[in-house]
Amino acid sequence: MFLQVKKAIRPSITFIIGQPASGKTTLALKLNTCQNSTYINAGKFKGKDDFETVKNLSTEIDNVRVGTSVVVEGFPENAEQAYLFSKN
Repeated sequence: MFLQVKKAIRPSITFIIGQPASGKTTLALKLNTCQNSTYINAGKFKGKDDFETVKNLSTEIDNVRVGTSVVVEGFPENAEQAYLFSKN
């Protein structure tokens, strides 16, 4: 039951991915301003492995105020992170 409620109140999340120097930060910051959302640079939450990175990022997203959208830059970096995040 708790997980269902948690997923129901989780904010709307926009992921910005791309190659280095492709404009991810510029786009993420513009979206952040236009949508009045919370900006998260996923690089700050890197762990020793994909599981820890996803756990760290998920914790940060869970701390975002309910009703706020989130723009996440640089995540996922690979299919494993995407899978782990979808199961979290």
